[in-house]
Amino acid sequence: NTETYADNPPDSWADFWDVETYPGPRGLPDTGDRDWWLPTVALLADGVAKEDLYPLDLDRAYAKLEEIRPHIAVWWKTGNQVQQIMRDNEVAMTMAYSGRALKVIQDGSPFAMAWDGAIRDTGYLAVLKGAPNPEGAMNFINFFYGAADGHPGFIQAVGYATSSTIGLSQLPEDEQKLYATYPANYEVLVDPDFEWIGANRDELRERWTNWLLQ
Repeated sequence: NTETYADNPPDSWADFWDVETYPGPRGLPDTGDRDWWLPTVALLADGVAKEDLYPLDLDRAYAKLEEIRPHIAVWWKTGNQVQQIMRDNEVAMTMAYSGRALKVIQDGSPFAMAWDGAIRDTGYLAVLKGAPNPEGAMNFINFFYGAADGHPGFIQAVGYATSSTIGLSQLPEDEQKLYATYPANYEVLVDPDFEWIGANRDELRERWTNWLLQ
């Protein structure tokens, strides 16, 4: 919240954990399918470098999560909910989907986004094996990524940048900075090890569920 922290805005997960310098209620997700997000950012808050995060040291991560737990006012479950707690000033800072946060900011709520240590949780276009019309699907993908002039409007409508750097570059510079794929933002994102995450999903889910229910 830019009003709460007007003079010294937080810009890292270490700042998120620093409740003395940055007092105020926090929000974190319990979305049911991203049980690796919070161990990842907890390790960043504890000083682990981005390139050294994986495999996740879950014991260290959950020890760090215990520190912030008393200061979490809302464990939000949906994109709608995280937007609402921002609009209603239930939290002074929160993890959020970037597109959801951007909409709240554009609607006038006094928030700003910090990108250092944000998680690069990327979406993809793909054609499924056995699809009834793979040629048509590939034609669509080729059209989508080849029509760079259509991307600025699409980006503005959905609140998330595409992987078309040409499309993003057609937006005004100040607006480009609001998206994860803006070069200065993209280079400080966490690049998750999805192979490790996929191989350890059961342990990640069990550890998260048991901790949250304590």
